[in-house]
Amino acid sequence: MKSNRVWGLTAVIALGLLSLAGCQKDAPTEASDRPVTPTATAPTTNITYQSEIDLVEKTASARLSYETYLKALRDYYESQGMHDKRVWADRELEDLAKVRKYRYLVAADTPGAADVHPRDLIAEANELFMDAKKIYDNNRAVPLVFNKDELRVALNKFDRIIRQYPTSDKVDDAAYYEAEIYKEYFDENLKAIEYYKLAYQADPDTPHPAHFQRAVILDFRLYRRDEALVEYRAVVESDSSHDTWQSKSDRDFAAARIKQLTTGVDHDER
Repeated sequence: MKSNRVWGLTAVIALGLLSLAGCQKDAPTEASDRPVTPTATAPTTNITYQSEIDLVEKTASARLSYETYLKALRDYYESQGMHDKRVWADRELEDLAKVRKYRYLVAADTPGAADVHPRDLIAEANELFMDAKKIYDNNRAVPLVFNKDELRVALNKFDRIIRQYPTSDKVDDAAYYEAEIYKEYFDENLKAIEYYKLAYQADPDTPHPAHFQRAVILDFRLYRRDEALVEYRAVVESDSSHDTWQSKSDRDFAAARIKQLTTGVDHDER
């Protein structure tokens, strides 16, 4: 009898453990509502490309494909009434929109001197300029406090002047302030030097210190000292008949920096 009781108790315990295991298997876990990353592997073949331009274009195409497939996936889940997965796709699209994307071919994307011929007083361009300059000034009013979304609006307006009204007499102004925004607020040095260059190419007599600002970026941020020397010399050789206190200071600094760079004494002072 004692043996039967032991076997009976053992059977009960075993059934209880099996039942508990089954319940644990079916019970939801903390991560059950989280998206699971599908198994994916990177291409096993080497990526082939002919040049930087080719590789940049393929990157842009891959970005577009990623976004396109995500939208298709979201629409599929919407059509199937799969609300939770549609939400995941929406969130991934929102995150993708926040990713900072670079165009890489900066010089190729920036208008050049041949694209602009500033000579005309154009009302629409003037209005765009006043709107953009107001945004720029408002964001400079309080140091270290600025709104990048507003500054992007200003960038867009300055760029529209250059691209839509290339004969406007505001082209050099728009290019200069576009460069200032890229330099000061977005740390886009490569874009900044292209727009500073456009400013003085559009108007060799521009009142803005485009040569000097371009020289400083080339010198102290990009370490392209040979190109910086060209710009410093342009500052020193520019017409000084209407020098302001700031332009004289820039000229003195440029002269001193030329001496440092050409004699091998390099002090990063600015």
